[in-house]
Amino acid sequence: MAYKYVVHTEIMDAKNFLNEVEVVITVLKKNAIEQVDMLYGWSWGDWKPFKIGVSDIVSHIKKQEYTTQKGFVGNDVYLVLTNPEIEVLFCHEEDIHISFSEANKITDDIIDGWKGKRLMHSVKENDEDIPWENHNKSD
Repeated sequence: MAYKYVVHTEIMDAKNFLNEVEVVITVLKKNAIEQVDMLYGWSWGDWKPFKIGVSDIVSHIKKQEYTTQKGFVGNDVYLVLTNPEIEVLFCHEEDIHISFSEANKITDDIIDGWKGKRLMHSVKENDEDIPWENHNKSD
């Protein structure tokens, strides 16, 4: 799917990168998201989405690490929501991308957290770099 906005964090160390998985899960739970589509790319990847409960994301990642003998850091893990339409990519380059077309409470909460931690790197609107302040936050 083509999204209007793609927001990237800075590249993080492994500890902060893993911590942000928990932060995203907390935001999803706070916004009553119980299930997402998840898929693996890069060296874990079969690129096939599967449904997973938000509470099971971390344990599934740990199981995948054990099964493949390859760590989470250095692989792509996607979380895809359909309502609202959002894609979160925990990228193999140790940054996070959030893609969406309309700002909403979930995107605002995640991105505001990144701003507070000074993790914001770039924002693209229709593939053009923009200052984050120029996007329309949800009301």
